[in-house]
Amino acid sequence: MTTTTGPTTKGPSETTRARVATTDTATSPDARPRRPGLSVRARLTVAVSLLVALALGAAGLIVFAVQGDRTQERITLEVEQELAEFTRLQSRGIDPATGEPFTDVPSLVTTFLRRNVPDQGELIRLVEQRSPPAAPGVPRSHR
Repeated sequence: MTTTTGPTTKGPSETTRARVATTDTATSPDARPRRPGLSVRARLTVAVSLLVALALGAAGLIVFAVQGDRTQERITLEVEQELAEFTRLQSRGIDPATGEPFTDVPSLVTTFLRRNVPDQGELIRLVEQRSPPAAPGVPRSHR
């Protein structure tokens, strides 16, 4: 659709007519066709989200690795300390039942566990070995 306006003068002797063209964007040859898929905003949002997720995942893996190493070192130190205490009791300890050095393993272990004071976060449990109750209809010799 084209419209024209009245005469205009650019100079003292020159008269021109100005033309104003108005068209729909759908029929214009300059109009860009709509692309299928995600918009630029959506693509940028997805890209930023993926980068943030990747960075957080990498940070989490680094923290996991560092804390895992620290935990392993702490556990190793605690186990070595307990073994040193046990070895000291075995070499220098006196059996409270006999008043002499330990001669058997069960009394050594029982005395060690009774004298051991657990640190914060430690749990020591002494389990006495007993026969489990017999199942109905099963003789004791078959367990």
